[in-house]
Amino acid sequence: CGPCLLGLLHKFKYPPLVSVTAFNNPPYSTEVIGGHKFYSYVPFYSLSYGTDMNFFQRVHNTLLGLTDMFYRNYISNPRIDVMMREYFRYEDLPYAPELHQRSKLMLVNAHYSIDFPESAPPNLIPVGGLQIRDAAPLPTDMEQFINGSRKGAVLFSLGTNVRSDQLDSERQQMIIDALRQLPEYNFLWKFETDLRIPLPKNLMIRPWMPQNDLLAHPKMKAFITHAGLLSTHEATWYGVPIVGIPFIADQHRNLERCVRSGIAKRVAFQTMTTEALRDAIRDVLEDPQYRANMAAQSALFRDQPEKPLARAIWWIEWVLRHPDVTQLQSPVLKLGFMKTYLLDVALVLGAIPVLVVLLLRKWLKKAPQVLDSKKRN
Repeated sequence: CGPCLLGLLHKFKYPPLVSVTAFNNPPYSTEVIGGHKFYSYVPFYSLSYGTDMNFFQRVHNTLLGLTDMFYRNYISNPRIDVMMREYFRYEDLPYAPELHQRSKLMLVNAHYSIDFPESAPPNLIPVGGLQIRDAAPLPTDMEQFINGSRKGAVLFSLGTNVRSDQLDSERQQMIIDALRQLPEYNFLWKFETDLRIPLPKNLMIRPWMPQNDLLAHPKMKAFITHAGLLSTHEATWYGVPIVGIPFIADQHRNLERCVRSGIAKRVAFQTMTTEALRDAIRDVLEDPQYRANMAAQSALFRDQPEKPLARAIWWIEWVLRHPDVTQLQSPVLKLGFMKTYLLDVALVLGAIPVLVVLLLRKWLKKAPQVLDSKKRN
C-alpha cells in the first residue's frame, strides 16, 4: 500500500484514500480498515496450513501472527514514519499508520474461489485476478513452437523474485534433463540470460515470456511455477494445472491450497532430482483429474458479475462520488482491542462466578460460628 507515500495525503489536504495490495488479504488489513483476523482458521501467509489446523498448528499460527503484529507496530511502522518525514516535512503531519487508517477502501488481491474464507468489513473489496487481461496474439516463433508439439506445451517461469539464471548449474542441468525426457511436449522457459547448456529440441528459452497470453493458449497443458499469487491466479483463470516449486513467503501456502484442491503437484526445490521433476510434470500432464479439477476451479473464479478490474474501477469511482461517507467503515479501529473482542465483558462475566464462590466460602466459614454462638446462648 506504499505507506512511505502517505505524506502526499496530508500535502493534498486529504482527498479520498484507496489502498491497494497485490498481496492477497494481508495480515495488516485489520489495522488499516478494521475487521477481524482469526488465527483459529486463517493461516499466516508463510505457512502451508489449511483452515482445519490442529492445536499445535493453531499455537504456531497465533505466535507467528502476534510476532508479525508486534514487529509491524513497534519496528516497521516507526521506521516507515521516519522515512516518510524525510520527504514530507510538515510539523502537523500525523503518524504514518494513522494516515493509513484514513483509507476509504482497500482493494485486495483475493477471491473466495481460490483463497481462504475470511470475515471482512464491506470496504474490503476482493479484486483477485485484477491483472488478468484478454489474451493478445503470441509472437510468431512462440506460436509455431507451441503448435509444433505433439501433445501440447508447458510454460516454465519462476516469477521475478527468483531468477532461473541464478539457480546453481547442477539444478539447471536437472531441469533440462527432465524436460528432455518428455519429448512429446514442448517447453517454454523464462530464463533471464543465455543458458550455456545444450538444449533439447523441445525447449525454448527467452528472458521474458508473455505469461498471460501463453496460459490462455488452448495447447498449454501445464504450468511449472514458483506458485506466486499472481501466477496462481492466472493459471486458475485459464484452467492450466500446476507443477509448483515454491521458494519463499506465501508461495508455500498458495501451492498447498492448490495441492489440496487437486489442481497441482509439489516439487521440493531442496531435494529436487531429475526423476522427481520429470515424474511430477508427467503426472500433471497425463492424469486427466488435474485438468478436470482445475476446470472446475476456473469456472468458479470466472463466475463473477463483472471482471475484477471493472469492479475495482467501480468502487474507486464510488469513493469519488461519496468522499465523505463513513457507513462502510468498520468500528473496530475506534473500539480498540479490548472492546472489539469483548475482553472487558469477559473479565466481568468471569469475575462474577469467582466473586460468588468467594462470598459463599466466606459465608460457609462464618455459618458454623454463628450456629455455635446461638447454641451457647
